[in-house]
Amino acid sequence: MISAGRLGPSAFDSVFGEKPVENTYFPNTIEAVSTAWNILAQWITPKPDLQEPSQEVLAASEYLPEFESQLMEYYEDSIRKHFAEHSSFVVLNSTPASPEEDSREITRVAGTLKDAQFHYSYPLSILQFSAFARESFDRTFKSLVREYIPYHVLRVKLLNFFQQNHVVDQLEVAQAVYETFVRCGLIDESEMILAEAAMREVKFSCRELYQGQWEESVLEAFRDYIRYRFVPSLKLLLLKGRENEMKDIQQQDEQEPELLNFTSSSLISITEDVLCELRTEEIFDIIVKFPNSRPALNDLKGCLKKPAQRASIVSTFQKSCQKRLLQGSVNTVDIISAYISTVEAFSVLDPKGVLLEKVSRPIRRYLKDRDDTISVLVGGMLRSEGSELEFLSDILANTNKGDKDMETVDDLLDADWYPDPIDAPPDFMRNSNSDMLDSLISLYENKEVFVKEIVGIFADRMLSNRNSVDEVIANVQLLKLRFGDRELQNLDVMIRDMLESQKIETAVHELETGTADDEQFHATILSRLFWPSFKTHEINLPPAIEEQLKQFSGSYSQVKKNRNLQWLRNLGQVTIQLDFEDRVRSYDVTASQAAAISVFESGQHTIEQFMAALGIMEESFASSLLSFWVHKGVLVKENGQYRALERLEGDQESAGVDEVTVSSVQSAEERANEEMKVYWSYIMGMLTNLGATPIARIHSFLKVLVPAEINYTKSEDELERYLTLKVDEGELDFIGGNYKLKSS
Repeated sequence: MISAGRLGPSAFDSVFGEKPVENTYFPNTIEAVSTAWNILAQWITPKPDLQEPSQEVLAASEYLPEFESQLMEYYEDSIRKHFAEHSSFVVLNSTPASPEEDSREITRVAGTLKDAQFHYSYPLSILQFSAFARESFDRTFKSLVREYIPYHVLRVKLLNFFQQNHVVDQLEVAQAVYETFVRCGLIDESEMILAEAAMREVKFSCRELYQGQWEESVLEAFRDYIRYRFVPSLKLLLLKGRENEMKDIQQQDEQEPELLNFTSSSLISITEDVLCELRTEEIFDIIVKFPNSRPALNDLKGCLKKPAQRASIVSTFQKSCQKRLLQGSVNTVDIISAYISTVEAFSVLDPKGVLLEKVSRPIRRYLKDRDDTISVLVGGMLRSEGSELEFLSDILANTNKGDKDMETVDDLLDADWYPDPIDAPPDFMRNSNSDMLDSLISLYENKEVFVKEIVGIFADRMLSNRNSVDEVIANVQLLKLRFGDRELQNLDVMIRDMLESQKIETAVHELETGTADDEQFHATILSRLFWPSFKTHEINLPPAIEEQLKQFSGSYSQVKKNRNLQWLRNLGQVTIQLDFEDRVRSYDVTASQAAAISVFESGQHTIEQFMAALGIMEESFASSLLSFWVHKGVLVKENGQYRALERLEGDQESAGVDEVTVSSVQSAEERANEEMKVYWSYIMGMLTNLGATPIARIHSFLKVLVPAEINYTKSEDELERYLTLKVDEGELDFIGGNYKLKSS
């Protein structure tokens, strides 16, 4: 028996602050039903304090079956009215707020709803209402909650709440709030929000734990974190909202119940997608750090299961390359190094080569258009001084005959053949390059550009250091395995010239002095047709040098009957000693530079006087010679005249002894422009007759118009570079993709 009295105050009392209504008594048995209605209606009307039922209320409840449906209608209307009057305590603020403020607000509203549900359901728990009445009340209360707490506001607040109270670390706090909203009828809404919050937490955990960690594999550790920490916490949370449903399922099937697809396997799949997304964002830095980042690539490889993910990697990497790598301010060596890392890393990520084929195309195209790519690559292959790609020479040294002239195997005869991947481009070709050097050489359609650069570098080496012939011979044998004997036959002649020059020089010195050695003068006799084009400038050498040239020529004609020498006066090296008032300095310089400084033995000169003294016709060449000695602190320019700096003041001297760094051989660009000059008259005639013309049409016309004896063999890229030079020189205009003669 429940005694009449007042229950203790609850949180609901502080919200709904009204005075209690006094009870009434039965007037007589005839009016029992009406009186019972009034007593029960008054008792169940929402009040600030919960009261135990009096004897009159208990007696009146005996008539409840007579008017239960009508009483429930009255009670539900009372609840609606009461809830509306005090809705400000449960309505969420739609104004954007910080996650901390949203978390506090959602916790407060959840507490209020929990008290309200308990307060409104109290009369039904005391009196003998039917199950139908209880279900009707439950529907009414839940509809009120949905009406006053719209989903779009609840979503924002609850997501911020879970952001502040992680499922793994603050399970009890999250469980209390989540369970309240579920029991108040927002089970579907809460589960959808929880699913989104779970995804956010997985992403947050992935970034918090593994961002920038590429040198160790993290995939299995992340899977374990999700499997053994995150999934159990999430299921405990979800089960609170579906306890009865889960009991029924478990009674019928002992297998693990599926909660909104939040099974371990589905979350592991989501985990892999999240890690794949993170590593995709970091793909450029991962590639640059290869091979130290190999574990991260292996993790990414284990997560790559969808075509969309592969496409995202390609797109992200290409955008990063355009922004951070393929820029004029980036050193060519750095771009080549990044390309090498790209090839090696994507070979790990996708051994079939489809991704590499896609991501490497922009880099290969950019390197091909870069002016110094060939010289940098050849410098690395030949281990040129200062090259940062010397490892290419190690690859060259490992070349063997089995690598040369690899025959293409017919697909029908290839036992290891497999079809192209589904995302392979239409022109996809499997990577058949045997090593990295082949991949770099394949940047260009043919190997001729490399051969020309190789010949030029070896020519410089042999002319600057006669003792380097043995090293050149060893390299040539390796290069022939890579490029072929016929392509490098000029090098054989050049080497023979160097060896033959030593014999001729010995014979000449014996004829002149009676001894085989002459430490003062050495000459190299070249077969003009087999050596690359040299940078030639007309210049008068000092009388002492001219006398030695004349004497050597006479002796040579005696050793080699009916043959004469034509001297390249601006080439060669001279060791000179300069005596100043306060110092003595020695320099290893070119013959042109030696001739330049000899002019100032007679005093100061203007640039015009300097050019006249040496017979120089090009002012740019004269300026370069003068600038060299000014930089060395030997000359100084004052009032338009140059003079020798006899006494140093401060840091005027740059260096004491310096090596020759000026190349005697024309660069690839200079040679190409020289070769293109023969076609210039045809190009001018074509543009005169046709007007503005695109590059493709000019290229096609040259193939037809140039006579066979001249033979136009240039590629469209080579033609474009030459026409661009003519635009820079002011002889052509380039407008709207067309070239035309410069308007006068």
